[in-house]
Amino acid sequence: MGLCTETGDIYIITEFVGGGNLRHILKSKQELTWERRLGFALDITLAMTYLHHKDIMHRDLVRIAAVL
Repeated sequence: MGLCTETGDIYIITEFVGGGNLRHILKSKQELTWERRLGFALDITLAMTYLHHKDIMHRDLVRIAAVL
């Protein structure tokens, strides 16, 4: 994980996540078990909690931003 500030904007650089995003999963109409749904919710909650404890606010929490 890294940070780029060369252009005056701040970009966070992370590793490639090959599982797609939540929007893709939802659009594919594949069946999601309640266990998998709860897993997604828990993972997103833990990630947001981690960021907030580091005083970082994620301003764009939408289905496409949730990588799997």
